[in-house]
Amino acid sequence: MTVKILCDTSADLNLPTDQTIYDKYNIGTFPMHVIFGTNDYRELVDIKTSEFRKKIYETDVHPTTSQPTQFDILTQFEKFGKDYDEIISFHISSKLSGSYANAKIAKKMYEKSNKEHAKVYLVDSLLASSAFGLVVIKAAKLAEEGLSGQEIVDKINDWKKNNIVVYFTVENLEWLYRGGRLSKTKYYLGSMLNKKPVLTLVDGEIVSAKTVTGIEKTFDTIIDLAFKRFPEVEQERIMYNIIEFDYKDVVDDVIQKTKNKYPNAKEGKVFEMGGTIAAHTGPKTLGFIVTKDFEF
Repeated sequence: MTVKILCDTSADLNLPTDQTIYDKYNIGTFPMHVIFGTNDYRELVDIKTSEFRKKIYETDVHPTTSQPTQFDILTQFEKFGKDYDEIISFHISSKLSGSYANAKIAKKMYEKSNKEHAKVYLVDSLLASSAFGLVVIKAAKLAEEGLSGQEIVDKINDWKKNNIVVYFTVENLEWLYRGGRLSKTKYYLGSMLNKKPVLTLVDGEIVSAKTVTGIEKTFDTIIDLAFKRFPEVEQERIMYNIIEFDYKDVVDDVIQKTKNKYPNAKEGKVFEMGGTIAAHTGPKTLGFIVTKDFEF
C-alpha cells in the first residue's frame, strides 16, 4: 500500500534562504494564492518567502490571500493518483480558509472522472502555519513506515488532540482584523489596552489566551503557556519549534529563555512564515510550537 501526503502551502515548512523541507518528506503541495492588488501569486511558485517580505515594504497595497482552486487540487489528485494507492490531503483549518472546502469538491470531481482512482482522504488540520506543517510531517513519516491511509488518518487525529500546541504574538492586531481573522470587538479592545496579545488556536479558530505588558513578558508567557500543557516528567519527550515573520532578531532570545526554563526539552527548527499566513498576521509575528513524541 503506497500513500501520498499532500498539503496546502500554508503549512509553512519554510527554512531560511527560501529553502523548504516538503521534498525531504515526499510531501506534495497545493500553492495558496497571495494577492497584491490585481497581481495574483502562487505561494512558493511565483513568490518566495523572501520576496513577500520585501514586497510588503515596497508597496502600499495590503496583501490578501486565496485558497487553492478546486482545479489546482484536482490536478494534484490526478497526478499522484496514477502512482499511489491512496492520497491523504491535509488543509489549513477550515475556519480560517476555504482550502478544505475546495478539496471536498475536488475529491468528488476526481472520483467521478477517474474510475480506477486512488482512495482520497481529506483532513481538516484545525491548525495553521508550521503547527499544521508538523502534523503533515508526522503523517509523512507514518506513510514511510508503510501504514495505510486510514491508519495514518486515525493516528494523526488521535495524536494532534493532546500532543501539539501553538501560541503566538503579533505586533499589530490590525493585520488580523483587516484579514477577517479577528472580530472588530476583539481588535478594538486589544488596541485600546495597548498590551501585547498572546494568541492560540482552539478548535481551529484564533483566540486570545492572555494580554501582557512588554515584549519580554510576552515571550515568557508564550513559552510557559505552551509547556504548561505537558507534565514536567514528559519534558524529554517534548520538542519546541519557532515560526517567525520579520522577527529574526528575537529568535535567539526566545530559544535561550526556553533552554533556561526547560533544559530537557529538545530544540527543533526555526521556520519562516510564508506569505499566506504573514498576510494576515503582519510583520513582527512569532509563534512557539510545542509537541510531544515528534521527531524530524
